[in-house]
Amino acid sequence: MVELLPISFPVPTEPAIASYNYTDVAEGTGVIIFDGYNTEDNAGTITTRLSSNPISSATIESSFTAGVGTLNYDLTVFNSPRTIKGTATVALSAIAVGGTATMRAYIKKVAVGGAVTSLGDNTGGVITLTPKHDVINIPLTQTHFAKGDTLRLTLTSTYVTDCIIGNDPLNRNGASVTPSSTFPTTLKIAIPFKLDL
Repeated sequence: MVELLPISFPVPTEPAIASYNYTDVAEGTGVIIFDGYNTEDNAGTITTRLSSNPISSATIESSFTAGVGTLNYDLTVFNSPRTIKGTATVALSAIAVGGTATMRAYIKKVAVGGAVTSLGDNTGGVITLTPKHDVINIPLTQTHFAKGDTLRLTLTSTYVTDCIIGNDPLNRNGASVTPSSTFPTTLKIAIPFKLDL
């Protein structure tokens, strides 16, 4: 009688599943929407961040002082390699206090070693004494992110006096930007990631 040999079948591993807010199969991208918010430590230091999970922000609004200011919103580090490609979109509401302002948004890569590379930028419309909602499209250079790299949204503003933007994922009323009567206090950024199709 012929003896049957045991056959071993490898157990397939489950592929990594990324959650996207929506996909664009024609472009080969999956888009994740991140919210801008800030945290405050015991010493009162404010840190601006990005998250795909809407949480309460330590302050509803962030401000630039007169002159030229910068706010950097960082995502936590990537735990696996990713590639971005396509056009990012930033949606924000702002008001200039006592003059006019122009907002510029940059998407940047912060490498593990700390090197910062700009991947694209664009300027929004003129912000005045009346709250304004602005949507800024940013064409991106296709860029690979290694494990440990992070993504940064940098907002800069040139203005005569203070400029205030909303950055509350829960869309609560702020002192200057009030969703109940004007525009949302949310700061949203849509990032397209390359799909492996």
